[in-house]
Amino acid sequence: MPLGFTAVRRRMHAAVVLLTYCCTVLSAEVSVAPQVSLPLATGGQISIEQLRGQVVLLNFWSSWCGPCRDEFPLLERLYRADHERGLVLIGVDIDTYPEDGKAFLNKHPVTFPIATDPASLVSSRFVLDDMPMSILIDRRGGIRWIHRGYAVGEDTEYAQQVDVLLREI
Repeated sequence: MPLGFTAVRRRMHAAVVLLTYCCTVLSAEVSVAPQVSLPLATGGQISIEQLRGQVVLLNFWSSWCGPCRDEFPLLERLYRADHERGLVLIGVDIDTYPEDGKAFLNKHPVTFPIATDPASLVSSRFVLDDMPMSILIDRRGGIRWIHRGYAVGEDTEYAQQVDVLLREI
């Protein structure tokens, strides 16, 4: 039975609405992480480019940041739980004086790598606008999640975001 003009028009409208929605969702831009090198506190450098193919969580912190102190145990648990699944977590100390960051790490030791950015050369490329700030980068180098600040109880959100990217191939 042929469709009437009104029925065809409704179906076409529905198709256009659906297509518009799908195109909007699929074209949502994922920012590409800046290609930067980070000096490691233990010596040497690590670059975002050399980490391509892995899920990377950059966490910008400082010794003067109270929420950073609260967040460090969460980051350590996350790193220990997901490192073998492919998570690379790098803590980026933005303290101007390296001894401040070292004192902080003596009180809050972690097993994940620590990079330093005393002149804000790296953090400025990520538009650091809160402390702490975590940036989750997918295997293709796209920034997929940014978390500003930290409040106790946000552990689940971090774990879920990391898990989503670790499951992607």
